Amino acid sequence: MDAMDYEFLLRRVYHCGRNGANGADADIYRKLERADFYLASTEGSETKEDREYDYRKAFAGVRSYVRQALRDGIKKVEYRATKEEAEKLEGMVAEVSGLHFYYKKRLDEIIDEADSIFRNHGLEPK
Repeated sequence: MDAMDYEFLLRRVYHCGRNGANGADADIYRKLERADFYLASTEGSETKEDREYDYRKAFAGVRSYVRQALRDGIKKVEYRATKEEAEKLEGMVAEVSGLHFYYKKRLDEIIDEADSIFRNHGLEPK
């Protein structure tokens, strides 16, 4: 997954352009990608704790935007989505709402799955 997938999910839910609303900007996700890269790095002058803090801070920002987009997207497709899709989306919201959820790979999967559901129900970005 790349940063544009994140941006398109938010743009799809909010039907806006880049920087249009609620974190619909790939640069927010790119900050997380950089923090994830440096988390495993041993180079540089930052301590492991500093790198972990930067990662968690960037992750929390992306997670917050994704969680809100999921909630808002559910409202937009609630009458069109199947029961299984609605339950899947609600499960995603519950998963990303956990205070100890810091798994980038799973967040990427959630973004892809939610984007697919919203796209199938007619939500389109500007």
